[in-house]
Amino acid sequence: MFVVVARAPRAGWRFIKSRRPSTGEPPRTGLNETILDLCAQADPDEMTAIVADAISSRRTSAKRLLAELARRPRQRNRTTLREVLGDVSRGAHSALGRRCLIDVERAHALPEAARQQHPMAAHRTDGWYREYGLLVELDSTLHHSGGATFRDMSRENDHALLGLTTFRFGWRHVTGVAACHTARLISQFVLSRGWEGPLRPCRRCRRVPPAELIQIRAR
Repeated sequence: MFVVVARAPRAGWRFIKSRRPSTGEPPRTGLNETILDLCAQADPDEMTAIVADAISSRRTSAKRLLAELARRPRQRNRTTLREVLGDVSRGAHSALGRRCLIDVERAHALPEAARQQHPMAAHRTDGWYREYGLLVELDSTLHHSGGATFRDMSRENDHALLGLTTFRFGWRHVTGVAACHTARLISQFVLSRGWEGPLRPCRRCRRVPPAELIQIRAR
């Protein structure tokens, strides 16, 4: 059955005018169709959060979303959505994780960390530079609850027993000029462990005076 959906905005809901097959009462679109509808109106960070949540929870897959995207030649944000799907498939399971991948690693030609891997059976990590003994953990919130903090400490203690070093970053470390400093920090570590480099300055690096990078490092 084909329906037209058009409603006034309500908290927690987004109504989109369309004409397509639907199910249920009231009529609803399927998961993959809904994800693409939301992504058409989202910025890259919001898009990543939507896609990553759906894929990491195994409610859908990048393959299914790409199939739905192929049926929509006029989808807004089409190119960005394809890039997001590729990055989420590589383990960037949050907007913060994708920022680290793009603005820290790729922008500076760093080696790419393995994502969502298990250095120990009980712990999964946001980034693992396996060859260099470095883990990267990403914190999207400023403060953890007591239980989360305890788990983080236990995880890092367990990893330390394996001889692994952990760097922990938040939004302020992977956005703006701070992403350049974070790239330098990672590069210094992996260079000391045998990476041949070189670190490639990004366009932002070239615009930032060395003195400002020193100030960032001191914060």
